[in-house]
This record gives sequence, C-alpha cells and structure tokens, in this order.
Amino acid sequence: MRAAAQYYKLSADQGYAPAQYGYGICLERGAGVAQDIVAAAQCYKLSADQGYALAQNSYGMCLDIGDGVPQNEFEAAKYYKFSADQGNAFGQCNYGFCLEYGRGIAQSSEEIAEYNERSAAQVYVLAQCNYGCRRGVQKHGYVLKCRSGVQKYEVEAAQYYKLSADQGNAQGQYNYGRCLQYGIGVDKKDVAKNLEYAAKYYKLSADQGNANGQSAFGLCLHGGIGIAKDVICAVTYYKLSADHGNAAGQYAYGFCLQYGEGIEKNLNEAVKYYKLSADQEKYFWRKHDYSQIFLIDDDQIERNPREAHKYYKLLADRGDASAQCRYGRCLEGGFGVDEDFEAAVKYYKLSADQGDASAQYMYGRCLEGGIGVDKDFEAAVKYYQLSADQGNCHARFKLIILGKIRP
Repeated sequence: MRAAAQYYKLSADQGYAPAQYGYGICLERGAGVAQDIVAAAQCYKLSADQGYALAQNSYGMCLDIGDGVPQNEFEAAKYYKFSADQGNAFGQCNYGFCLEYGRGIAQSSEEIAEYNERSAAQVYVLAQCNYGCRRGVQKHGYVLKCRSGVQKYEVEAAQYYKLSADQGNAQGQYNYGRCLQYGIGVDKKDVAKNLEYAAKYYKLSADQGNANGQSAFGLCLHGGIGIAKDVICAVTYYKLSADHGNAAGQYAYGFCLQYGEGIEKNLNEAVKYYKLSADQEKYFWRKHDYSQIFLIDDDQIERNPREAHKYYKLLADRGDASAQCRYGRCLEGGFGVDEDFEAAVKYYKLSADQGDASAQYMYGRCLEGGIGVDKDFEAAVKYYQLSADQGNCHARFKLIILGKIRP
C-alpha cells in the first residue's frame, strides 16, 4: 500500500484527477500513508473541481458531515449534483437524499445567509451511508436533523434514486423502494404495483448486503407487502440486517424471537436484540420493548424491574408520555427504584398533560388521596373525567363511586 500511495501522489502532484482522488482515499483511510482527513478533503476537491465524478461525491460527503472541511450542506448538495449528473450512482443516491429532505437545496440568498450564521453550531449529519466504513459517518452516527419549513423535492429525489438504483447501487435501491412503498415522489395511481416494485428493489438491495434493504425486505415478507407472505424467510432477512448493526433489523428480529414468529420463541435472545436496537440513539423509542420484556412472567427470563426502570426513565426524560406514566408507577411502587411519591406525581402529570389516559387516572388518584401532592378533589375529578372520556374503565368506576356519573 505504501508504494501505491507514493505513485498516486506523484501522479496527483501533476494534476491528474483520478490520482488525486486515489491519493485522497489513501489519506482518508491511512492506507500506505499517515491518515490526514484534511489533506484527503483537499485532494478530493482538486479532483472534483476537474470534473471527476467519484471525487465530487466524496468531497460532497466531506462537506455534508464536516469531515476535513467546515460543514456546509449547500456546497455538499452542489457537489453531489455534479457527480449525479455525470451518472455516478453514489452521487445520484446522495443528491436524491438532499432533494427528498430539502437538505442544501437553497430557496433564497436569505436562507443561505441564515444557514451560514449557525452552521458552526449545528451539524446536519448524513442519515444514510453508501460508504459504510467512512470515518466521518462512524464518528457522528446516523442522525438526521432537517430544518422545519424547508421545501422538499420528492419527485426529483425519486428520479435520482431510480437512476442510482438501476445502476445497481444498493442504497439507491433501498431508497427508491422506500419511495415506491410510501408514495414519495412517485405516481400513486397503482398502489399495488408500486408495492410489488418496492419489494423487488428492497430485495435487490438486501441481496447486496445492504442492512436497510434487508430489514425492509424482511418487513415485506413478514406482512405480505408486494410479495407472498413468508415469515420464516422474513426472519432470515431480519437476522442478516440485525447482525449488520441495523437497529430496525435488530428490533424486528427481537420481536420475532419474543413472540415465536417464524422462529422458535427465545426471550433471552429477544432481550439481546431489543437492547442492541434500544441502545442506538436514533431509535430511542424502542427502549419500550426492551423495558417491558423484563416485566413479563415467563420461565425463560428473569424479571428485572431495575433494568426496565432505567430505560423507562431515559424515554420519560425525552418526553415519551407512555414511558412517563410507566416510570411514575415504578417510582410510586418502588419497582426497581426507591419509592418517591413526589417524583411519581411529577411524571404522572407530565404524561397526563400529554393525553395519556392511564396517567390521567393515576394523577387523579394521587390528587384525590394526597399521594405526593396536596389533596385537590376538584382537580382529581377533572383528570378522572379526562381519562374516562378516553375509555379508561378505572377512571369511570372512580367517577361512579364519587357520584359524578351514573353507572
């Protein structure tokens, strides 16, 4: 590798665009030369500015994630488009992503100015990865933060995804399948046909080893979406995706293990895969499934309220109403945590005020009995009524006992 890097450099120093790109890869990966991300980005730019499509995509990715250069989604989209319009499948896929989510697609000079003012404080990281081994994506994680109110170009996005997909790009195949399945930028007249083609594109992606494609094709097989239902085969694809580290695949495989769908029931293995999924920040809401499995009465698994409460709290503090109610119950009952009635009331109220019927009942009960809060009969009735109006039978029974409604 050292000799290859030296020859790339000799040629790159003479201005040969493919060699500049090749030497940039060596610098980025530390292959045959000391790793230098800044110098790698500079090489990509030199090559890109000579019109070399592969380098245009790579320099776009540097700009997109702030790898070796200041992060700039507008410049990133520009270079992705340069690459895409030369027919590069990776560029087409990445530019399609920009179009779909309105990332870096300038609406006005004012928008660019606004972005530049806050670009140092806010990083918009690429939420899909054609180059799974890219250092920058591993460093930042798969996090998508889209600005509100931004215009999206879904029809154009789908077109670029299809161009990429039809060149055999696995991520492009997955993204175009997603467009077909959910009607993003495509003709919606024949939904059944769209779903059939979505399954085909997902399979093409999956069979190239793309973890997103494997998970999505598994879901098609599991639910009979665009293809004959085959739960056993679905589990095979979920497992492939899960073992690539894909959170959706980990969750789906855990689900099948928990309920014995397409595979022998195994709660211990389900716990393992739910936890892998739950611990990925992008999928924090999946902590619910991981938490609840520790409260199941089953000989296969030891109940562990402390582990359950830990994840309920993580979710509760992120504003999840159901988790707030569940965590409140843990606090009130001392399940996996020390009893704390005042803290329990706090979480019940947070959840109740988001409309959770169980929490409205629990908060009403606390108000009525003065549990962790001063007694307030009128407020208790109010929350019982809110809960009962959503069909909570406990709240309705309380209102009957209190003489507020007739049986």
